[in-house]
Amino acid sequence: MKGLMLKDLYLWKRYLRIYALYVLVFGAVGIYSGMASFFVSMTAVILLTLPLSAWNYDQYNKWDRAALSSPISRRQLVQAKYLLTLLLMAAILLLNLLFTLVMMVFHSQLEMGELLTSTLSGVLPVGFVSFLSFPFIIRFGVEKGRMVMILSCLLVAGVLVLGFSGLSKANGGLSNIPDQTFLFWIFAVGLPLLALLAAGSYFLSLRFYQEREVA
Repeated sequence: MKGLMLKDLYLWKRYLRIYALYVLVFGAVGIYSGMASFFVSMTAVILLTLPLSAWNYDQYNKWDRAALSSPISRRQLVQAKYLLTLLLMAAILLLNLLFTLVMMVFHSQLEMGELLTSTLSGVLPVGFVSFLSFPFIIRFGVEKGRMVMILSCLLVAGVLVLGFSGLSKANGGLSNIPDQTFLFWIFAVGLPLLALLAAGSYFLSLRFYQEREVA
């Protein structure tokens, strides 16, 4: 399992410099403007694209055929992808938390609740998109999986728009919604739903992968 995860980490190392540059630039813009959304959006893109690059690498190089000729099982291959995605999500959230602390140093008028809301509402939806897409990437391949990912983005965005609209009407405007309300919905509803989706996505991916013929 550790070796499988290291293989993808070595692949991601290729993108380290360019993503580090993006993070620095968007972080600097965010700090200068006082808008954390610049940085959050960049890290969300990283969270979305890195796992997809790993799936694409495996398909292009027929990694599955080589891996399954060894003692590695199909279950381990799927587990490694999901575990690495969860670890990447945790790392992105930690990076955003550190950025939040820096933002509060330069902009003392900003509140922790506001910044946490911006971070979680920007990063966690990407988790929903990823876990919705992974089974279809396994079932149909990366190219068709990209289309499912786009549709998943639209679906998640639609749900968020409806959710924000409902909260806005209940509070007399979007700007009147307390940060505590956002955080309550994120922790009480969003995170449990994400955990359930991740579990369901994993078992569906495992089922598809067990049925798949590796050429």
